[in-house]
Amino acid sequence: MHTSSRFSLLRWALSGLLIIILLLAFARTIDKLADKPLSDSFDRALITFGVVRGINAIVSVIQGTEIAIEPAGVGVILKPGEILDPINDLIERFSWIVLLAATSLGMQKILIGIGAAFLTQMVVLVAVLVLLVSIWQPGMLNQRWRAITIRLSLLLLFLRFLIPAVVLVNDVVYRSFLNDRFEHSYAMLEQVGEEVKSLRDAENMVPAAKADEGLLDTISRWYAQTTQRINVEARFKEYEARLTKASEHIIDLIVVFMLQTIIFPLLFLWLGLKTARGLINGTLWTLE
Repeated sequence: MHTSSRFSLLRWALSGLLIIILLLAFARTIDKLADKPLSDSFDRALITFGVVRGINAIVSVIQGTEIAIEPAGVGVILKPGEILDPINDLIERFSWIVLLAATSLGMQKILIGIGAAFLTQMVVLVAVLVLLVSIWQPGMLNQRWRAITIRLSLLLLFLRFLIPAVVLVNDVVYRSFLNDRFEHSYAMLEQVGEEVKSLRDAENMVPAAKADEGLLDTISRWYAQTTQRINVEARFKEYEARLTKASEHIIDLIVVFMLQTIIFPLLFLWLGLKTARGLINGTLWTLE
C-alpha cells in the first residue's frame, strides 16, 4: 500500500511537471527571456565591428601614405606607415572574430525561433502526451517500445528548451564576469579610434595651392608641407603609440567575444546534453 501510494504521488508530480513544461513551451516564456540578451549581445558585436572597421580604414589610409623627399635633387619615396602593419593585421583579424561572434549569435536567434515555431510546439505537445500516457497507462506498449518512446519524447523536450537555457545561463556568466571587461575595453578602443581620426584630420590640414596665391602664401604652404615631412617620424610614432595602446584592449575584447559566443555556449551545451543523457537513461520516468 505504501509503495502504491508513493507511485501515485510520483505520477501526479511528473504529470504536473509535464503540464508546466507544455505551458512554458506554448507561452514561449523562456524564448522571450532568452531573446533580449541575445539581441543585446548581437548589438554589442555590431557596434564593436563598426568601430574596429573604422579604425582599420583609417590605419589603411595612413599605411598608404607616401612621403616624397628630394635630397640633392634625387627623388626618394618613403612609406613610414608600414610600421603599422602588425597592428593593422591584429585589427583585421579582430574584425573577423567579431563577425564570427555575430554569426554565432545570429544562429542562436534562428534556433530559438525554430523552437518557438508552430510545428515545434506540436512536437512538444505530442511528446508530453506520450509521456503522460506512459505514466498512467504503462501497459499500452511492451517494455521495449515504451522505453524507446519515453527516451525519444524526453530528448525532444530537452532539445526544445536547450538553446534558450544555454543562452540564459551564458548571459548570467557574461554579466557576472565579462561585462565590465567588455565595457572598459570597448570604451578605450572607441577613444583610440577618435584619437587616430583626430591625428589624421590634423595631418590633412595643410593649405592647398591656390591659382592666385602670392609669394607669402606660397612660402607659408611650403613651410607647412616641409614641417610635416620633417616631423614624419614623430607623427607615425604617435600613431603607433595610440594603436599599440589599443592592441591590449583588442586582445581583451577577443577573449570576451570568444568566451561569450563560442566557448561558454559550447560548454553549457555539452553539460546540458550530458545532463539530458543522464535523465533520459534513468528509471524515473519508467517508475521502476
